[in-house]
Amino acid sequence: MSRVRSYSLVACLAVPAVLLAFVVGGCETAETNTAITITPGSVVLTGVGASVAFTATAVDVNRPLFLPLVWTASNPEIGNVTGEGVTGVYVSRGGVGSNVITVRDQAGASGIAVVTQQAAP
Repeated sequence: MSRVRSYSLVACLAVPAVLLAFVVGGCETAETNTAITITPGSVVLTGVGASVAFTATAVDVNRPLFLPLVWTASNPEIGNVTGEGVTGVYVSRGGVGSNVITVRDQAGASGIAVVTQQAAP
């Protein structure tokens, strides 16, 4: 009596296909994580209560922003930013220095703007 071994071609291809899908999927994720532009890109403010409104737009017009956006300031002691939709409003708390404003969408795309605060004359 002889034994006959049979192998399923589908089973042999399944593991490489899963690995290929994982690698390709990782590449697609990196490519779709694009940047956000903040307008204005930089501004100079003087005094307590001085403010500016920022607007966020996707760099790639074919990729929407994934709302809600998260707005943050690097130095909240001298000023803070609050956001609603694609608009972030920065208000100075006084002091001198720079504040990097960052906006990030829910897919991880981000952009920055810089606020420079000067002493009141």
